[in-house]
Amino acid sequence: MGTSSVEFCFPSAEQLDTKQVRLVFDWVERMRHLEMEEEVGEEETEIDRRKEREKLVWVRLVDMKREASSLKKEIKSLESKMKKLEDQAEAATKAQQMAEEKAESAEAIRKVAEAEKKDAEVKKAQAEKELQQALATKEAEVKEADEKAYA
Repeated sequence: MGTSSVEFCFPSAEQLDTKQVRLVFDWVERMRHLEMEEEVGEEETEIDRRKEREKLVWVRLVDMKREASSLKKEIKSLESKMKKLEDQAEAATKAQQMAEEKAESAEAIRKVAEAEKKDAEVKKAQAEKELQQALATKEAEVKEADEKAYA
């Protein structure tokens, strides 16, 4: 058994008449045109894809700008709050320092008052001693004067 093959071959140009040559030529041109349309279609599709990607990039860029603007506003607000808190902390620190200074002053005044009190107590004790001595001396003088007067 032999292999049967079907061979298809175009007739030579001499075998074709003008009409047939024209038909073949038109067919070849149509095929080229279809191939070109396919290529153009692919190029247009690629261009459309690029345009779509560019749109997406621009939309994303606009969204990012909005987000950045929003974040800047939030940062500004937080910085303002931080400044307020720092000012409050500074005022509280100053108030605490003033309170500590007043407490130190009060403590110094208390110590001076205690020292004066001790000094006054010492003087009082000294005065009482002197008074008792003077009283004892007077009593002795009065007793002596009484003894002389009754003697």
